[in-house]
Amino acid sequence: MKKWVLGLILLFMLANSSAAEEPVDNYNQFESLQLSFSLESGVEFMQTENAPKVEMFQADISFFPKRDGYLQVSDLKTEETQPAEVEIRDIISFKWRNPAPTQLFYKINADVITSNKFIPLQKKITFPLRNVDEKLLEYTKPTEFIDITPEIEQQARSIIGGEDDLYAVVFSVAEWTKKNVEYNLSTLTAEVVQKSSWVLKNRKGVCDELTNLFISMLRSVGIPARFVSGMVYSNLDYKWGAHGWAEVYFPEIGWIPFDVTFGQYGWIDPSHIKLKESLDSGSPSAEYTWRAEGVQVKMKELVVDAKLKDAQGKKESPVKISIQPAYAEAKFKSYVPLIVTAENLENSYISTSVTIKKAPGLTEKNVKEVLLKPRETKNLVWILELPDGEPNYLYTAALEAATSFGNSATAKIRYGNEFKIYSREEAERYLAKATQREEKKQLEGLQMDCNPDQEMYYANDTATIVCNLINTNAENLVLDICIQENCQQTTLAAQQDKTLSFKIQARTNGRIPVIAESSEAIAYTNIELSTIAVPDIYITDVKPDVVDYHDRVILKFNLNADTEVHDMTIDFGFDHFQLDKFKGSREVTIEAPGRNLRNGLKFTVSFLDEKGKPYNLEKAVYLQVTNVPWYAEVIDWIAKVLGIL
Repeated sequence: MKKWVLGLILLFMLANSSAAEEPVDNYNQFESLQLSFSLESGVEFMQTENAPKVEMFQADISFFPKRDGYLQVSDLKTEETQPAEVEIRDIISFKWRNPAPTQLFYKINADVITSNKFIPLQKKITFPLRNVDEKLLEYTKPTEFIDITPEIEQQARSIIGGEDDLYAVVFSVAEWTKKNVEYNLSTLTAEVVQKSSWVLKNRKGVCDELTNLFISMLRSVGIPARFVSGMVYSNLDYKWGAHGWAEVYFPEIGWIPFDVTFGQYGWIDPSHIKLKESLDSGSPSAEYTWRAEGVQVKMKELVVDAKLKDAQGKKESPVKISIQPAYAEAKFKSYVPLIVTAENLENSYISTSVTIKKAPGLTEKNVKEVLLKPRETKNLVWILELPDGEPNYLYTAALEAATSFGNSATAKIRYGNEFKIYSREEAERYLAKATQREEKKQLEGLQMDCNPDQEMYYANDTATIVCNLINTNAENLVLDICIQENCQQTTLAAQQDKTLSFKIQARTNGRIPVIAESSEAIAYTNIELSTIAVPDIYITDVKPDVVDYHDRVILKFNLNADTEVHDMTIDFGFDHFQLDKFKGSREVTIEAPGRNLRNGLKFTVSFLDEKGKPYNLEKAVYLQVTNVPWYAEVIDWIAKVLGIL
């Protein structure tokens, strides 16, 4: 009698073979991507007895692209060695009958189109959820890896607090997870999936673990959530790789994606290729069954690959941002708040990352996430610690912030010995006040109309802003009204109107917020200032920004002029050049001795403005110089003491 072996294997292994794509940062700004997808694997039969035989071998693959609201699939094909019966449903089944007991290989190919779109959520959904559909109850229960413990529920409730807006609840849980669980590729997390309770205790994991904990906390408070397996593009290695994220169920809306690892909450970029949705991250990607004798079955890894074929259309950002320092000018070593204002242009909820791409002396991580309700505006604040510099020189630094959707905003800050110094305590008080403002509710019943007294100003002129206020409430309002650092307190009786006047510095073109706040509520409006810039020549984007004292360095940088200048001469001491006419930005390359840069890249610039007025400025850009010998440090110290440096 023959001795048959019945085998069943659930395969979790995934390997990536995708070759590097063009080194772009991301594909967030495109309307859609056309991609090719492939998955291949197989099995090898190792003979253990004479006359080996395989009666049947079946591979059931669930890890392949399927049509949904974000993804279209075309030209789905399969390949296999040795003839097989292939059936395509929610899974793709390869079935071999009496194959030769050597090797079997199979492959799945597909063309996919991913879309960059938002699910419109235009009104508040109240939390907690009162009635969850019976079909969704399984997505609120614990599983093997997405477990629910008292500690997980306690953590979720401490994050949520008294929030009753479902989107805000899910956003806050996602953001807490991203901030408090370290993305870690150690052996413990990269090779073996860990339970949510382990991740909460150890505060580390890969995308699967971060997503598992996020789902566990949501399920612990009755919010349906499921695990999604797929692929995504990463700028760490410029290719597509295996990835996991979540989908959260919103009543009357449906399943909405949340990628904790990428900080994409309620939206995912089009490089995401969804391949499988499941209750648990441990759900197998492939299942194998067989009947055989005289062989040992050795499984191959699932090798997934994705390549970009085309990127189409430009996705308009739903969020507009502006950036400005709290103080346009500050002394060396000052602490300066940096404010990014994010405005939701849509009639639906939107979240975005805001990344500081350029800023000197940033004291914290350069990325923050923000949730914006329909048409809402919020401020995000960072703190800069300005570098030291040479007393006689004026430094200019570029500031730039960008959203998840690719749009950006720029500004600049000037710092030098002649300006006012701002302490860390002042900056932290500013930050605390900004945080308090974000927690305040919308101030109702105040009509506020503010306008400048002129259509145009010269930069750094004093502008007079006149604000007309009307209290339409039945109660008095006690308000602080602030424009830049200029604040006034006023009381408006019920139905009273009042006019206030503010003097501010007209720094640059753009929108300036006017803030009216009581102890509990806040309202915003904006004024548009148009300025004629005072001519300024400055350098940004110096590369490299760390140089060796003993080297001769090739420096590349952008030379900038806000307005048109003529007969410009720039002298670096060791090199100089001239331009007859210049405006905008251009790249410059110079060779410099490292020893000449220990107090920054210093230069003097002379030019004429459009009306022929002459200017002569001493400017500098901060650089870090390493391996400075002791005697150079002593010479610098003596020079500073004598006031000649």
